[in-house]
Amino acid sequence: MYLGEGEQDPGVVAALRHQWGLDRPLPVQYVDYLRNALSGNLGFSIHSGRPVADDLRHYMPATVELSLLSFVIAVVLGIPLGVLSGARVNTATDHASRVGSLLFLSMPSFWFGLIVIYVGYFVLGWLPSPTGRLGMTDTAPPPVTGLYLMDSLLAGDPGAFVRALWYLLPPAFTLALPSLGLVVRMLRSSIVEVLGQDYIRTARSKGAAARSVLYRHALRNALIPTVTVLGVQFGLLFSGNVLVETVFSWPGIGAYLVQAISWLDYSAVMGCTLLIAVLFVAVNVLVDLSYAALDPRVTYG
Repeated sequence: MYLGEGEQDPGVVAALRHQWGLDRPLPVQYVDYLRNALSGNLGFSIHSGRPVADDLRHYMPATVELSLLSFVIAVVLGIPLGVLSGARVNTATDHASRVGSLLFLSMPSFWFGLIVIYVGYFVLGWLPSPTGRLGMTDTAPPPVTGLYLMDSLLAGDPGAFVRALWYLLPPAFTLALPSLGLVVRMLRSSIVEVLGQDYIRTARSKGAAARSVLYRHALRNALIPTVTVLGVQFGLLFSGNVLVETVFSWPGIGAYLVQAISWLDYSAVMGCTLLIAVLFVAVNVLVDLSYAALDPRVTYG
């Protein structure tokens, strides 16, 4: 793949195999890969012609910005809807919330993204073109963090902030919908279960206000399983960018991974996979640590 099609000089092939360590036994290659990965060396990308670590640093900000906004959307909308549905069981509000969350979970993200682009951009003309982080004639803010929203604020350019947010919202909502549906369903079930506990009846019998019972007593306990789901969903949002970024031409890790797969660029594929795996582990550690803040009975000695 690297040398191109056609007959190759055996000496060049042998030199390249030796340079990349492909002439060594597989266990040695595996140990070398682990050693290099721990030092930040993830290999060389065939299709970009650069080290994989440099490519990941280049594409990472776009993916982080998209994943973070999608996560915020899922939390900000999912928690109130889940609480409202759980507090009003078997009402019209509860039924609408359950049906909506089921639809969000059932729709593939790439299909919903295509519907958003077709209806919002081609038919109604309300949404921006799916050309990436900005329009073809827009200028990116001066790079500081790589996050366009943050960099535009640091540059004191509200117009750039609005433009970046305008292009970010369609893929962010598309990516957030499955997580939003799952958060609503999980929190609703937890709220319904917690509201039937003895300490909730005790609080009500002592004359505690309904809002206080719901938010101070029930929600805090109901959030524990929901926080676990949110931790897993953040990792899924990060890895789920592959389809959404491809549909919206978003220049992030997902689009980079698709290109790497099409080129059979194994070093790039392994680098992306390793990055997502490390993210999952880190998020789950943070979720475990958050249990102590939610439940006083949980301590870490």
